[in-house]
Amino acid sequence: MNNDTLIDENAIKELIITSEKYKGKAIVSGKVYNYDEKDTLQYIGSVKTNSTGVFDYKSPVKNRREKDVGQYDEEMELAMSDDIMWILSREIYEEIGAYSDYFFLYGEQNDYALKAIKKGYKLIYSPKAKIWHKGGITTGGGKKWLKSPKIEYWGTMAVLKLSEFHVEEKRKKAFRRKYTLKNGLKKIFLFLTGRVKYDIVKAHFLAVKHFKFWNKIRYKDNGYNPFN
Repeated sequence: MNNDTLIDENAIKELIITSEKYKGKAIVSGKVYNYDEKDTLQYIGSVKTNSTGVFDYKSPVKNRREKDVGQYDEEMELAMSDDIMWILSREIYEEIGAYSDYFFLYGEQNDYALKAIKKGYKLIYSPKAKIWHKGGITTGGGKKWLKSPKIEYWGTMAVLKLSEFHVEEKRKKAFRRKYTLKNGLKKIFLFLTGRVKYDIVKAHFLAVKHFKFWNKIRYKDNGYNPFN
């Protein structure tokens, strides 16, 4: 679990109950609330969409501030899960190992979850396991993606690295072209209309450039960020 959290006293028990139900063949997560607004939901996981895209999942929680009125009180299988709070069996860890050294911040849990799915494991949401999460502390007190070049850089690198490991070979180049062009043009437009600073545009294109170099030699990510 993340260290900027407050965990419910019954959360670990509930995670274990759910994990045992699946005989240890699932990574189990829970209901994540906002730390500063304790009855609103930040995240419960992501579900499949009708999209034909490469990463075709999204979080059903609206604006990361949705009031909890019991609308997500059913256990469900997820398409993606965040490691704000996870429990996984020794079996999963022994087969997959630890997080990849190719990721420093952002993408590491996606990579791990996708590896687990490929091995036949499930991602399960357990609604009775609850945690309250501050969020954004690692990258400077909750700054959002389009407000922080540091986040933009790491986030773009993460998506491109994930595409290398989890997109079919025949679709990789097309995915990267679309992703870099679409997001690059979007950030240029936002800069020209005064909605983001130039550093956001710079961070996106630097990440694309650095990814191409990384992908040639595959070095361990030590956390370098030109915007630190």
